[in-house]
Amino acid sequence: MCKSKAEGGQRCFSHANAEYLETKQKCENKEKELHSSRLLLQNVKNTIERLDIAQELGQVSDEDYNRHLDVLVHQRQEAFAEVVKNEKELETVSKDLDRTLHEVRTTKTGLANLKEQIQAETDPVKKHRLQFEYNSCSRLRNVRQKAFERFTARQQKSKELNAKAVEQMNAAQELPEYDYQTREIKAQAILDAQLLSARAYLESTNGREVFPALFDKEGNVVPAKIVKTKHGRAWGILSDPSNPSSKFKPGQFVTISQSKDPKKREEFYASKGYTVGKVWAEAEAKITADENGVKKVSILRNDGGYSPFAETVTTNQYKS
Repeated sequence: MCKSKAEGGQRCFSHANAEYLETKQKCENKEKELHSSRLLLQNVKNTIERLDIAQELGQVSDEDYNRHLDVLVHQRQEAFAEVVKNEKELETVSKDLDRTLHEVRTTKTGLANLKEQIQAETDPVKKHRLQFEYNSCSRLRNVRQKAFERFTARQQKSKELNAKAVEQMNAAQELPEYDYQTREIKAQAILDAQLLSARAYLESTNGREVFPALFDKEGNVVPAKIVKTKHGRAWGILSDPSNPSSKFKPGQFVTISQSKDPKKREEFYASKGYTVGKVWAEAEAKITADENGVKKVSILRNDGGYSPFAETVTTNQYKS
């Protein structure tokens, strides 16, 4: 098991290095595949050139020339497609290689090894580059360690709030109900316990919750938030994408589908050029009341209903 806890929430050297070596081997294999595909493409091109020369010299008939050329052109297209595919795959693997190497160098052992390389390096340019990498990885390690400490503290606070919520709920359930006043006291005590439980949950999720969001068909989040209109709740398109409190664009409201069929809801939004997805957003727990005055604990967005910085979970909640 990776000693991530012992290393401030980061992977240990052995696991990070194993992933790096595996990715390095993949990169080498992909480079060989790309080299082979390029050779094959060049061989096909050379064969076509030789066929053209033979046809010009009258060494092959027009019928044989056309027949062979059709085959070779098809082979050239396939070889070119293989080269393009291998180039894209090599680019992806190369990025993974850089990432895994960076992960290795952010470990305690990796930083020590990097420091040894700096001390042993005689080329001033290479030494400068290694020193820059060392400084960058060292800063990243410190940032991760601080983030892990904050995460650990919030998890501990979540446990404490949960325990307190259970204690308060048990005490609330034991309160008597003699009349309207005592029932109200008991109901409020239960709400307070539920509020503590909701706050404990938010501590465990780093103060965030999943909320619906409006997206266009390309998967870009739309600056919109849910509002009440005279025709019911709807998505209002903001006039200023950077300000969740800005006015809505005139006539730019997307009615919220009331259909219980997910397929029909998806088709409804698609007909208007949108889809509904989900985002992680900053949230807070509050006691709210509906139009009938019934109170309950709700987890609400505290960013005004929209934020361009919310993390996308899915751009289409109807897809599995």
